[in-house]
Amino acid sequence: MPEITNAARVSGSQGSANSVYILKKDGTIVGWGTNGDGQLGDGTTTDRTSPVVFQGLDNVTQIQSGGYALHALKSDGTVWFQGRNTFGRGGVGLTTSPVPLAQVPLPARAIQVLNYVGLTAAALLEDGTVWTWGRNTEGELADGTTTEQTAPVKVLGLSGITAMAGGSANADYYGANYLALKNDGTVWSWGRNESGQLGRNGTTASYFPAQVPGIDNVTQITTAPSASYALKSDGTFLAWGRTSLSVGTVSTPTVVPVSRPIATLIGVHGHAYGDGCSLVTTI
Repeated sequence: MPEITNAARVSGSQGSANSVYILKKDGTIVGWGTNGDGQLGDGTTTDRTSPVVFQGLDNVTQIQSGGYALHALKSDGTVWFQGRNTFGRGGVGLTTSPVPLAQVPLPARAIQVLNYVGLTAAALLEDGTVWTWGRNTEGELADGTTTEQTAPVKVLGLSGITAMAGGSANADYYGANYLALKNDGTVWSWGRNESGQLGRNGTTASYFPAQVPGIDNVTQITTAPSASYALKSDGTFLAWGRTSLSVGTVSTPTVVPVSRPIATLIGVHGHAYGDGCSLVTTI
C-alpha cells in the first residue's frame, strides 16, 4: 500500500464490513477495503486493496464509519452519508439501500456525528440538541415513539449538550446505548442496559434520557460495546457496564485506578460482537 501523508484521523468499520477511511488534513477522505455498497465513494462497488479518493466530499472535519457506510461532517456543519441504509440509518429520508452521497437534513449546524450505534446514528447540533435516526423498535431514538425514522428526529428531554458517545450491545449489534455530556458537567444516558452501561444501578433498559447519578464535573465521555467511560476535571477515570477493566462489570460509575494521568478518552463507537474497551492517551 502506498504511503498516506497528512492524515488527520482514521475510522474503520466494525464487524465484517472491513473498510478503512483516512481523513486527511486538507479535508479530503481516502479509503480502501470492502466496497460492495459503494461506501468508499470512488464511484464503483469494487473492493479496493489500496487507497482511493472519496469523491464529492471536501472540507470534512469528522468521519464515522460502520456497517458498510460512512457519515461525514463538513466544516460548514452539514452531515453527509453514503453506503448501506439498513433501517434508514443513513438519515437522508430514504428506505432504499445502498444510498449514493446525500446530505442528512438537520435544522442547524452539526458539531458531532455518530454512525453505527446499533442500527442508529445521531448528530449533536451547535444549539445543544441531539437528533437521532434509524432503527427504533425499542425506542432507542428517544423520540417518544417506536417508529423507524429515516430522517433525524429530536431526542426528548435533552438540552445544553456538548458531546456525545454511543455504542452497540456486546452480543447484539441491533442494541444501542447513548451517553450525552451536558454543559454543567453531568452525564445523561439511554438505551440498552444488559450490562449496566447506562450507569443507573441496574440492568433495566431505558429509552428516555436520564442523568447518570453520582457523577459531576465530567469533561470527556466515550463508550465501547455495552460499556461507558468518563473522565472528570480532576483526572478521575470512571467506568461502568462491561468494562473489560479491573473493575469488571458494574452498573454504577466506578473509579478505575490509573498509573498515569489520562489526557484523552478514545471510544469504540460500534462493534457488532465481542468485548471492547476504551482507549486512552496519557500525559
